[in-house]
Amino acid sequence: MTNSEIRNNTAPSYYAALAAIVCSIVLGVHVIQSALSVTPPPIPYLIACVIVAGLQMALSIGVLKRRRMAWSFSLSLHGVIAVVLFFAAPMIRDHYAVSFAVALIPMGVYVCIVFGLILSVHAFMSLP
Repeated sequence: MTNSEIRNNTAPSYYAALAAIVCSIVLGVHVIQSALSVTPPPIPYLIACVIVAGLQMALSIGVLKRRRMAWSFSLSLHGVIAVVLFFAAPMIRDHYAVSFAVALIPMGVYVCIVFGLILSVHAFMSLP
């Protein structure tokens, strides 16, 4: 990865951070929509979703600002979310009545975010 790629925001971490920001907005909309539904989910679930969405947004902004700590924590957070979504795919499939392949799409999005962050490791290892 060249310095011009890093300066021009064409590094994979730039696109991964933008995707994570979109995912955090989608998660926030999901929380609002499910909280206002007829049968809302448990309050701890909603609180956890709000915390995760806030962390995603804050860490993605840190990645866009080229903060190494934000990059490393974002990598671990999104990796954990990808694993959780892998094991949650059967519940997603049953709840929304979709095929298993469609239920794995959210996990695939987070795996792409993780790969984008991994591919830009050299841009963050040279930072203090």
